[in-house]
Amino acid sequence: LPGDLPHRVFAKGKEIPGLAMSRSIGDLAGHKAGIIHQPGIEWLDFQKDDLLLCCSDGVWEFLSNVEALNIVSQVGKKNAADGVQKLSAESRRLWLAEADDCCDDITVIAVWLS
Repeated sequence: LPGDLPHRVFAKGKEIPGLAMSRSIGDLAGHKAGIIHQPGIEWLDFQKDDLLLCCSDGVWEFLSNVEALNIVSQVGKKNAADGVQKLSAESRRLWLAEADDCCDDITVIAVWLS
């Protein structure tokens, strides 16, 4: 699409599905255009009290990993719900500051490991 920043996958000669990702579960139109459903897997070593954030791309558009972790970890383990809300609100604020009436999906899951 003209002016669209992320690279997208389209069916040849069409403006669908227009996905800005290389993997998608259940998107048969995307599968025909080269989108795969197999996830990329990486093994990580976590420590006790590490914070794992699982967020949609609406969070990562304007925030780095470190910024997102700082927002959630500032409120502490016992207030994880507040941290998730704070990160969601900051993501939305940044979206609206950039694109007045446009905001991508924002999903945040915070898991404090023990």
